[in-house]
Amino acid sequence: MRVQRLAALLFVTVLIALLAPVRAESLDRPSLTVGDYWTYRTNTSFEAGFDLLGQVTSSVTAGESATILNVSQDVFRVVLNGSGTISGQVSGLVGTGSVSGTWIVTGEELLETDQLKTVSSVLDLSVDGLFQGVVPFSIRATNTTTYHVVFDGWRFPVSVGSSGAVNLSYVYTQDFFAFGNQSHARGAGNLTLTYSMGNGISLDTPAGRFTAYPIREAWPDGTYEERYFSAAVGNDVKTESYNGTGVLVSTAILQSYRYQVLEPARFLGLTLVEWGLLVPILAGVGIVGIVLWRRSRKKRVLPPSLREPPT
Repeated sequence: MRVQRLAALLFVTVLIALLAPVRAESLDRPSLTVGDYWTYRTNTSFEAGFDLLGQVTSSVTAGESATILNVSQDVFRVVLNGSGTISGQVSGLVGTGSVSGTWIVTGEELLETDQLKTVSSVLDLSVDGLFQGVVPFSIRATNTTTYHVVFDGWRFPVSVGSSGAVNLSYVYTQDFFAFGNQSHARGAGNLTLTYSMGNGISLDTPAGRFTAYPIREAWPDGTYEERYFSAAVGNDVKTESYNGTGVLVSTAILQSYRYQVLEPARFLGLTLVEWGLLVPILAGVGIVGIVLWRRSRKKRVLPPSLREPPT
């Protein structure tokens, strides 16, 4: 009788486990620290016919208070620096030919600390090159945009299979200079971005192998990004950008990083593991030193002038 009851109880336990909802994988908000950084290898293709190859680093430089569109809030300041080379074929008023040169990008983002939404961005791109190896040209582009989050439907923690939308209002200015022509634009508007997250996958990068979750960020004009976010890095390990027709135009893959919240605790510059290895070595060296010192005292012989006279 007891065996039958145990069997029935086991059956019910298993049945409950099978029928219980499976807890979805989720991602918590990254815990940023001043000094965190992420360096990416980048490859961007322009419809004009040339590519930008290089490296970009984003660094958390400060946590502070800022007033954005008359709203005071706590933010992280993230500084962007990058450089690389350009190459390709272009067609224009002067004909079709090769281009080569270099590019430099600098920028800065302010991320509100609660959900890490961008509330301000400044981006400056400079390109200097040669057309057909002999004709110099320069391109300068600067964009400054501030955002106000009207509605946030995509908030941490986010889980696999979830989706949401973020409504923003924005104000921007943009200056563009190319081939002796300069333009200036400014404006304001509203924007809705939609997000969704897929199952985690394993990705190999120059910085290592990580479990990453694809997060799609879609814009109203049909462009979108596939961002592969890793909790171990506190940021994306890979990003792919697509134009409105679904053509891949830009990639960024993680080369190196520092995410301090997951680093081992340190004391006087060493981790607990390093102290655990170092302390026995220091203790051993101390013991050997004491033994040698005591032996040297036993072997020491006083000079005749310091001996007591015979009695």
